Amino acid sequence: MSVLILYPNQLYRATLSLPKQNVQVLLVEDEFHFGPTMSPDELLQFRASMRAFRERLLVKGFAVEYVETAEIATLPEILKKLAGATKQVASYALGVHPLAAKHKELLRTSALKCTELPTPGIFFSKEYAALQMPALRRSLVTLPEFGEPDRYIDEAIEYVGGLRDTKTTPIQRLPIAYSDAGELVEHAVVTTDEAARKLIQRAVAWSLYQGLLTPAAIAETVAEHGAFHKVPTKAQERLLRFLLGDTEYRWLKRGR
Repeated sequence: MSVLILYPNQLYRATLSLPKQNVQVLLVEDEFHFGPTMSPDELLQFRASMRAFRERLLVKGFAVEYVETAEIATLPEILKKLAGATKQVASYALGVHPLAAKHKELLRTSALKCTELPTPGIFFSKEYAALQMPALRRSLVTLPEFGEPDRYIDEAIEYVGGLRDTKTTPIQRLPIAYSDAGELVEHAVVTTDEAARKLIQRAVAWSLYQGLLTPAAIAETVAEHGAFHKVPTKAQERLLRFLLGDTEYRWLKRGR
């Protein structure tokens, strides 16, 4: 049986039309796309798109193996086992992508030769492109083949949140989404590190996007915090603007 390796940036629609007899598709959460340099929203997009594409492959009748981030160390063994006696492996061309070196190392470690397939004309499949759009839920609704898009995103939120708490991945510092505005306000008040403050802003954005919090709820929490700690009004407004961002802050003020 030949093995077709797919990474998060290779979810091409053309794959769904390949002959599925004697082909095992190996979907890999690689160290680049699921590494510590990726933001929470990027991780959510990669996870949701891969899980959705996996289901499409299964519906089309492909045999699919999915390797999560925690299993990446065992990927050479998994690949050799799937390839079996035929030792036939294929993948789409990676070109100068940062992942190319890791891919070559994987093949060397596995002692397998790989047939490089030409990249389809459209770099990302329609499914992947839609999942990568900022308006994640809204864009998926326009694709009826996904069925219920929320479940892919909800699962991804839970999965990426779990990556913070495991020792098998370097992703240790990613706030994803919060339903408690008080926790976010406390983080923002005590955090001075610029990188950490940007992560707090991303967490606020995702919390608002997921409907877990509202700008009004955050404003109310900031006001309560300010009253309790006797924080000057101008300082409260600076904190609120930092949390919401300029656009949401302006809309909130107009709504008042």
